Amino acid sequence: MMLVLFAVVLGLPASQGVEHLSPDEPDFSCWRTIDPAGLILCQLYGSKGSSGYQPGNCQLTCYDPNQTLKLDESLCPGDGQPCSKSVREGLSKWKKDMMKTKEKLIAAWCHCQQGN
Repeated sequence: MMLVLFAVVLGLPASQGVEHLSPDEPDFSCWRTIDPAGLILCQLYGSKGSSGYQPGNCQLTCYDPNQTLKLDESLCPGDGQPCSKSVREGLSKWKKDMMKTKEKLIAAWCHCQQGN
C-alpha cells in the first residue's frame, strides 16, 4: 500500500502540466506565452478578457461580451508551422506592442494630481 502511494506521489508532479504531442499534432506551445496581449486587445474592444486563441484561423476569442477578433497576419502560421521562428518573433513583438499601448493609454487617461 505504501509503495503504491509513494509511486503516485512521485509520478504526480512529473505528469502535471506536461503535454504529450503526437508527431501528427502541431505544436502551439508558443501561443501560451503571449498573455497579457490577448487580454489587453479584448479589453480595448470592450470585452472583459480573452478566452482562447485559434492560431489556425489567426483569431482571438474574447468574453463578456463574446466576440472573435482577427489577429495580424504576422501572427498567422502561414507555413503550417504554428511556432515557427517568424511566428514566435511576431508573437513576441505583438506582446511588447500591446503592453506599450496599455502603458500609453494608462498614462494618457490617468492625469491624477498628487498632493492636492
